[in-house]
Amino acid sequence: MDLTVQDFLDELQRLTPWEDAQVPQADLLVGDPRARVQSVGALVDPEPSRLLRASRRCDLILSYHPLQAGLPSRLRTDEPAGRAVAGLIGRNCALAFCQRRLDGSALGPSRTLAGLLGLGGAEPVAQAQWGLSEEVKFVVFVPTGHESAVVEAIARGGGGVIGLYSHCTFQSPGTGTYRPLEGASPWAGRVGRLERAEEIRLESRVPRSRLSQTLDLVRSAHPYEEMAYDVYPVEERAPAVSHAALRGDLPRPIQARSLAAKLRQALDDPGAVRLEAGDRATRVRRIAICAGRDLDPKEMVARLDVHALVTDRPDPALLPAWRGAGIAVVAIDYLALRRAVMRRLMESLASSQRLREAGARSAGVRIRWVA
Repeated sequence: MDLTVQDFLDELQRLTPWEDAQVPQADLLVGDPRARVQSVGALVDPEPSRLLRASRRCDLILSYHPLQAGLPSRLRTDEPAGRAVAGLIGRNCALAFCQRRLDGSALGPSRTLAGLLGLGGAEPVAQAQWGLSEEVKFVVFVPTGHESAVVEAIARGGGGVIGLYSHCTFQSPGTGTYRPLEGASPWAGRVGRLERAEEIRLESRVPRSRLSQTLDLVRSAHPYEEMAYDVYPVEERAPAVSHAALRGDLPRPIQARSLAAKLRQALDDPGAVRLEAGDRATRVRRIAICAGRDLDPKEMVARLDVHALVTDRPDPALLPAWRGAGIAVVAIDYLALRRAVMRRLMESLASSQRLREAGARSAGVRIRWVA
């Protein structure tokens, strides 16, 4: 049985588990998922000339970034992107983009940094993020004097609960207008005449799953023939844990300059690491790592007890806050870190027992770094 492109995409997904099942696996940009694979290569940036060279040696190329210019809308072989895609197709070479799958996973940039530093016990840091709430904001307009019955109906439907409090609403007075048309049976007013009514705008939070039930109960308690109401989605901040932000302790304290030197050696790139803040002789042990996805290091300063931050996105505007807190900031070159991430991915694929067993049956698969 031969290994296919899809076999490698499935193994990549298995190696990079996410709690969120909606996170996609690697995006197959070019190629057939059923195609046979005997050689796999990895790149950080699929620059067209580099892609063409790699396609001569590989059946599948895994790239951290997508094509820089995007997939061309027309296949012009006199243009670099079109020429690269045509070359891939002509050689039956597949191209898959991995960034969305890798970032925030156990093989992503932060976990890679933790491995380079020997922070085996590094734990993910919960960070408040905005997201769609499981509740909606329900607003209904009620004639003055009937609001209590409607509040009770919302409560019976499961709405209006905040923590250990029920019947939670907000009410504000106003004036509603309406003109009953022919065939209407208005609760107040006459057909054909513009009416004004003193009303209460009543709003409350309602679980999305209980909205239909709540609407039925409120209609039963509402005096109007036609009930005016609105439903709004609600966004809220909630703790979200991923591997994009980590905190851990070194086996023993070291100086900030030694921390930077350790990373330079591990990345095999003297220019890939800079000490952006903190005294070179500052002794550090507890470290925060923030790489990959957009996070808020300023918020981390306020609530994390750390001696140093290692990040690939040092915001100059935040450096004074870190310096004021006496925390060393070690900046990692973005591309150097991504090269380490892709090498780590290839090592994981090469050591995969599932792929090795299948590869043995198909005369083996070569897994190489082609950047």
